[in-house]
Amino acid sequence: MRSSILRPPFPAAIPAPTSSAAASPAPAAEAPPDVSGIADLVEDAHRTLQELTARTSSSGIGPDAVDAYDGMVAAISGHLAVGATVLLPAARRRAPEQRAVAARLAHRRRHLERELQMLQGRLHGDRFALPLSLTELREHVSRELRAYAVAEAELARALDAACTPAQRQRLMASWTGALQHAPTRPHPYATHAPGLRRLVLRGDFLWDAALDLVDNRVVPRRRPQREPRQLTTWGRYLLGASDFTEREDGTPDARRRGDDRSDDRAQRVG
Repeated sequence: MRSSILRPPFPAAIPAPTSSAAASPAPAAEAPPDVSGIADLVEDAHRTLQELTARTSSSGIGPDAVDAYDGMVAAISGHLAVGATVLLPAARRRAPEQRAVAARLAHRRRHLERELQMLQGRLHGDRFALPLSLTELREHVSRELRAYAVAEAELARALDAACTPAQRQRLMASWTGALQHAPTRPHPYATHAPGLRRLVLRGDFLWDAALDLVDNRVVPRRRPQREPRQLTTWGRYLLGASDFTEREDGTPDARRRGDDRSDDRAQRVG
């Protein structure tokens, strides 16, 4: 059975959220300082995806292998969604002579997303994908990813040549910012129509985050963790902290000072 046969969307076994222990740090929402152009940014992402794909070939079968495959599927799915949301529209607008490359890239993306959907279904017990070999599916994904990376790198180099330095920086910042809210599952049937791209990207991200949470699915963390906020006086009171009557700056709370004055007056009267 070929894994690339078109089928209506079917729910793969609901996988789950980001585990903070196994999560990796997220990129900042600005252009990385160590890359000079869009092609450098894209090719660096391709190397990371190829490493994740190669890691699954030696993971065997078991819980660790499922986590490795889930991480690979999440990373590739997010990359494909961001490419369709950020890179392809920019290429059609700023490098119209590359429309043929953009069309080939969109076709490769759809095909790769269907392969990822079958791989995810094979991992989590989808009855359509169970007869397929996990090794065969992984090889299909790896082959399609290499073909997609070649077309995307060509389009990124054309964008580097067509954009001004300021436009390149804005596009790179848009890429890294969108990656923080990218889906963690393939969505081959999602629309990428003008005006709906970013809405669909955020909707897929929220839907996938909910499924990841339900399934306790371990996927790479993309968003930076926020610094924990200090407790307010009211928060310390609710938690039963012994110092809840002191303000955050260390000065005694007015209620404590008022209570002390009341005690002093009571002592003088007594």
